[in-house]
Amino acid sequence: MEHTTDNQPILEKIANAFGLTFEILSQLFELIRIVREYGYGSVTITIKKGQVYNLSYTVEGEPKRLTS
Repeated sequence: MEHTTDNQPILEKIANAFGLTFEILSQLFELIRIVREYGYGSVTITIKKGQVYNLSYTVEGEPKRLTS
């Protein structure tokens, strides 16, 4: 989903439902997009005292299959 002014009202409603701001939700979507481009990784939201404290992502190489 592109972050355009056409989508902003619905994205603001979604953000509010989770107690986030539109800006935080947009950043979260951008991090998810980055990780998806690489194929493997994770996006982490750190919350302290009920507020978003940090957003981060980790991109990983393709997991190696263990053989027995």
